[in-house]
Amino acid sequence: MSNRLEHCLMQLADPITTLNLIACILILAISIWWSYRTESMIPLSIGLAFGFFGISHLANLLSVIDSYRVEFVFIRGFAYILVTIGLIALALDIIRRQKAEQDLRFSQEQFSDLSENAPIGILTTDKGGVITFANHRALTMLGLQGTEGIISSCNLLTYQPLAQTGFSALLEKTLHNGAVPATIEIEFPSPEGKPLQYRAHISPILKHTGASQDVAFGGGSTESPPHGGGQPDIIGGRVILDGVTDRRRAEKAFHLANKKLQLLSSITRHDVRNKIMVIQGYLELLSDHKEDKTLSDYLTQIEAAAASIEHQLEFTRFYESLGVNEPDWVSLEDCLSELDTSGVPIHHDCSGVLIYADPMLSKVFQNLYDNTLRHAEGAVRVQVTCKHRPSSLAIIWEDDGVGIPADQKELIFEYGYGKHTGFGLFFIREILSITGITISETGTPGEGVRFELLVPEGGFQNRYGQECLVDSI
Repeated sequence: MSNRLEHCLMQLADPITTLNLIACILILAISIWWSYRTESMIPLSIGLAFGFFGISHLANLLSVIDSYRVEFVFIRGFAYILVTIGLIALALDIIRRQKAEQDLRFSQEQFSDLSENAPIGILTTDKGGVITFANHRALTMLGLQGTEGIISSCNLLTYQPLAQTGFSALLEKTLHNGAVPATIEIEFPSPEGKPLQYRAHISPILKHTGASQDVAFGGGSTESPPHGGGQPDIIGGRVILDGVTDRRRAEKAFHLANKKLQLLSSITRHDVRNKIMVIQGYLELLSDHKEDKTLSDYLTQIEAAAASIEHQLEFTRFYESLGVNEPDWVSLEDCLSELDTSGVPIHHDCSGVLIYADPMLSKVFQNLYDNTLRHAEGAVRVQVTCKHRPSSLAIIWEDDGVGIPADQKELIFEYGYGKHTGFGLFFIREILSITGITISETGTPGEGVRFELLVPEGGFQNRYGQECLVDSI
């Protein structure tokens, strides 16, 4: 026992063995810490290898290595294997990191090139409204060109030209309340003092579970909020500025020209109608002198021509009103409730459905209802059904009348076809086509009409939630 103690003390006096043991312990501790911080097993494998080396050095100091020589050979061999695996994995990790850094630099260069050459202004701010990034176009649009060096001192919440437009208030609401992406049109003075119109799209930048991302939910989006631990933190705002001055000028000129054309059309139609009334008045006077058969035929043709002209004038009055107003979200339920259904009752399951269409959408259902009253002999019921399909919403109008013959299903939508005015269903198709809605007759002859309106994706929503729409079968 005394000999082993003396041998151990002699080994402790050997600085190399002692330093090796201390080094192995330190490397093991550092590797465990490194593995924990990086969430990687590579440092841990290298640390364990040095831990096995440390066991070997400790056994040498305690003079027990000779008693377990075979075991320690395996321990050292296993340690060398761990070191080799760890170093190879470390080398591969370094290569991957270098590749990732190269990709990141390339991505940053692409982003920089894209943002600097974009025809729109791009800005980001911190939560206090201070600009953290702005491309050249944004600085030019806001009259801040030449201030790139001090841009970080510019606060969009207090920048006076923006505060007067309502932009700053909306940005502040977005930064503090996490409001869904919002759009506002502002008028901003150019460096020359001329008013310019911009459309500003504002959205919060969120940090959720360590990652920054845009708000992609709310405001009609179909995406869900990110899952994770709690509510995401707002770390800043993103602003996209788009110049719409030329567009607004063109729209103003278009509306002015359209207004003049409508005025001209109205005056012309009024004057022509007055002349027709004169013609019809003289025809009425001449009706007492129809003894001559030839003269009577001529008068009949003149009357028919005058009636036809009046019919054409009525059509132009309806047609010129198409597309005058901007399309908007129209309640389907309101359109149906406005109808006088005393003749044939209407039943529907389209509560809350909103359609993006011309404001004259109510005329569509008025004409469909008139069509039922005039042509659906024996009809006692109208059913309107909304069916949500994968890429559209089908609005189905059905009655239990006599239906439409197979050879007339397309003809009924042509101008001038049928009785009465001859442009009711033609007018319907024109109104719907403004926003890409189609209509067709798909009923079975003898079993009633079935008009199917297909609203494209993005052209319908439900104020009570998308799931309220009836699924197709």
